Amino acid sequence: MKKPIEGKKKLKKIMDYTACFAFLMFLQGVGAPTVFATSEIDAKFTILWDLVSTVVQAAGGVILLWHAFEFGASMQAQEGGSAITRSLKGIGGALIMLVAPAITNALKG
Repeated sequence: MKKPIEGKKKLKKIMDYTACFAFLMFLQGVGAPTVFATSEIDAKFTILWDLVSTVVQAAGGVILLWHAFEFGASMQAQEGGSAITRSLKGIGGALIMLVAPAITNALKG
């Protein structure tokens, strides 16, 4: 047989979960998430996105130049097979970094 204290604890837990669920349903009904989506917050995120995309593009440009010079140097070397492959991989990665903001803007719509 269950002790009365265990039954009260279980009932209290059920009441807590029910109250939490009711509160969440209330928030959904009132539209609370849309209250917080203001144009000021969107503007700040746009500024942050522009900053991050500029940094990624700048890093991609530097990496592209580095690997282009590395590709030229590996073409001159006698045992440049793996170095050529490595530099071509770097060039490909840098090109993706350069166009990443355009790709994500296209995916966002």
